[in-house]
Amino acid sequence: MTSRVPHATSQKKRKCTHHLHADAVHFLASFIIICSFCNSCLQDVQPASAEPHPDPRALTSNPGHNSKTGVDYEPHPSSSVPLSPQRQRIVDSICRLYSGSASEEDMQVYAEKAIYDDPWSYFNTRYKIARQWYGIPKIMATSKTLAIEVVSDTEKEIVFKLRQEYRPKLNVGGEEKLVYHKDMWNEKDYSHEGLGKVLKTLNGDHLTKITQPPQSL
Repeated sequence: MTSRVPHATSQKKRKCTHHLHADAVHFLASFIIICSFCNSCLQDVQPASAEPHPDPRALTSNPGHNSKTGVDYEPHPSSSVPLSPQRQRIVDSICRLYSGSASEEDMQVYAEKAIYDDPWSYFNTRYKIARQWYGIPKIMATSKTLAIEVVSDTEKEIVFKLRQEYRPKLNVGGEEKLVYHKDMWNEKDYSHEGLGKVLKTLNGDHLTKITQPPQSL
């Protein structure tokens, strides 16, 4: 008997990094994925009733690595819980989808009326879920799973953490130009008001007098 994933949710914490060359711009994302299961022979199971409500802090307790939210989103593969071959295949399929496989075979781990649920989207059929996965290779030059950690494996649920690296295509629809480049050096955002804004603007306006980039720019 085959198990399918009727409901999957993810709790995400994203970090962004940049490189000097446009073809090396990439984004790193670490998040928790919760997959609930039912047996495929149970046709009357309602996916919404399978929605998981885990306690992320309890599942990822790691005081040395926790963020301020009390949740450690980073996977630690050496601590991963072993899975049965069948469930390992399911996790592998999900990782391949995150990596842009856009594979009908990988999509078969979802029940026909499965639910995909994250902070930005909610899909309630396998076909709708496919829209997201099939979009990854269209907008990403590469998407690579860097690490996973299975933190829980029960009869009805798998919880695992995943770290993904995305490299977007920068030439979709013609030559693209960056219109906003922002560096964030810690978890705090910064404002554009008050004395800080004045100092930043002065730096931006007068640094070129010292560094003297080409006037043709």
